Amino acid sequence: MPFFKKPLAGPGYIILNVIRAMNIIGLFAVIVASFSMLVKTFIVSKFFFFDAVSHIITASLSMFLIITETPLFRTYILHSWPLLSPSHGFVTLGILMTVVGVSVLGNLNKEATSQKSLGVSYWRIVISSGIVVVILGVANIFASYIFRQRKLGVTARQVRAYGAVAAQKALAHARHHDVHARDEYP
Repeated sequence: MPFFKKPLAGPGYIILNVIRAMNIIGLFAVIVASFSMLVKTFIVSKFFFFDAVSHIITASLSMFLIITETPLFRTYILHSWPLLSPSHGFVTLGILMTVVGVSVLGNLNKEATSQKSLGVSYWRIVISSGIVVVILGVANIFASYIFRQRKLGVTARQVRAYGAVAAQKALAHARHHDVHARDEYP
């Protein structure tokens, strides 16, 4: 049974694009927090290699997720990372964002990245970026289920891209894909 009686593709276009902008801002905050913790870990700790690698991986994953939220490298993402492509919803994005946020927040328990070591302003950046990205990750998961139109085969990403005409675009894309599939496999 669907959550709502009528399709939410029209309002979903606006809501999902606002969430997209918040995702990008939140992920940029994680990048800033990761590099701040990287510098502080280098200054405070004598053996920092694995902490440094952890911060670099977190920042790199955040940069990659920003790229998946923009139209850059669309074909590469479609073929190499299909769960982050328009043919799927935001569940994978939400899970990855939640993991990134928990990772950032988990670093606050270490001496090199404590409030005393980072200073109040950098500590606030780290804690706020972690909390915001966890909340946005959960919001993306819920948005994926709320704004999809399962009976029509429309994902929340397609609603975000096309709005109220997402069902027609998804149907046209499916027909185009079926024609090419028949041509490749007679």
